[in-house]
Amino acid sequence: MSSTAPSLRQLQELPLPPLPPYWPPAWGWWVLLALLLTATALLGLRRYRRWRGQQYRREALAQLDLLARQAPEQRRELAALLKRCVLSVPTLHNRRAEIATLKGPAWQEFLQRHCPTPLAPDFATRLTQLAYAPAAQLQRWPQANWDALFAQARLWLEAHHVAA
Repeated sequence: MSSTAPSLRQLQELPLPPLPPYWPPAWGWWVLLALLLTATALLGLRRYRRWRGQQYRREALAQLDLLARQAPEQRRELAALLKRCVLSVPTLHNRRAEIATLKGPAWQEFLQRHCPTPLAPDFATRLTQLAYAPAAQLQRWPQANWDALFAQARLWLEAHHVAA
């Protein structure tokens, strides 16, 4: 043994071990990735089904825009458009026969019940007048009546919610 004591200058720092690799990740990251992919796929599928289920609404709004630009006699289709829209709601297929026979106050009540915002109290009455009034009477309707009627129809088409 040597009798000399080592000095601090002779000490060397210990080498660090190599860093752990980033790839392949630990199993927890694979589980998290699988959960995220599953959640994303389920969310995408849900959004697609909702989008596809609302196709009747998009088509009805496009038809409403066409009707608004036509002559008064051709606008008679507005009441039928609303009825077709209700009958094509996917959640109401089992009540089609009941809904198809609604008219007057029952039709107004149905429209109001499924719209989150209040409709005009005479909305169904004006739709009936539109459907059955003589062409000469429709020609005399002021533009404000047409605008109000089509605004109410657009409001209902955009905002209605019909749950089973």
